[in-house]
Amino acid sequence: MEISGEDRSILRSLASRLADIATLPVQKEKAQMWKKLNDLEPVKPMVWINEVPWHEMNVDEELTLQCRDEFCRKIEQHLLETLYQWEHLRGDMVIEPKIYCPKVIRDTGFGIKEESDIVRIDSSNPIVSRHFHPQIEDEDDIEKIKNPEVIYDEETTESIYQLMCEIFDGILPVEKRGVPGFWFAPWDDLVTWWGVENLMVDLVERPDFVHKVIDRLVDAHLYRLDQYEKLGLLSLNNGPVRVGSGGYGYTDELPKPDYDPAHIRSIDLWGCATAQIFVAVSPQMHEEFAVKYEKR
Repeated sequence: MEISGEDRSILRSLASRLADIATLPVQKEKAQMWKKLNDLEPVKPMVWINEVPWHEMNVDEELTLQCRDEFCRKIEQHLLETLYQWEHLRGDMVIEPKIYCPKVIRDTGFGIKEESDIVRIDSSNPIVSRHFHPQIEDEDDIEKIKNPEVIYDEETTESIYQLMCEIFDGILPVEKRGVPGFWFAPWDDLVTWWGVENLMVDLVERPDFVHKVIDRLVDAHLYRLDQYEKLGLLSLNNGPVRVGSGGYGYTDELPKPDYDPAHIRSIDLWGCATAQIFVAVSPQMHEEFAVKYEKR
């Protein structure tokens, strides 16, 4: 992979701005405050704005991409968004003096993909209205849920890492990073394969069937998580990483004292779970069909 001198210059200029901000004393101060919050020590309410509608934010061309190469444009977008948020939506955000190179991971998925009709009102908005076509209707359909196979492309990861090191040499260190925790939301998938109304009816009329389906999907999730752990594809999330419903993960309680930096385990990470569609059911049903399985 080769990039132009112009693209390299653009990225280095943005990284220099980021590096200057990352060295400010306030970064360590804010990180310590987040740590106190998560360790249940007294601290002010902490504010971090995320899930920003970036497609609506480029009012004065501050987010307009200049790089030509698609690889460089992805890095440029990350840098521009970070700098934009620091300038306009700072709150208690924390910026690290480093840049991450994501490990190249391929995952075969669960064997079912969403089939839906989509209605858009804004071509630039990734959030759309969907009508799902049910794919899970009887017990035979449970076999459609497959165990994912996870593959780490170490060679491609190393090539990208070396390129990024060359681009940001002398400005920001580059660090390889796997997956810093998972958002465990099996019902977010199931409702797209089941259909909202069909699911709500089956929770009442066919609870045994619903239990069999969610049990199978959780088995598949755990199978995938075991692979990520064995392949060394997990990364710590006790820093400026979103955990749960939106806070940073700073804490002294993770990783565990016996952890191996070269082989992060799931027990070394924050975890979180959600069943958003279950806002429409009772607390008892939420416990039975979601929390019971999330605990696994």
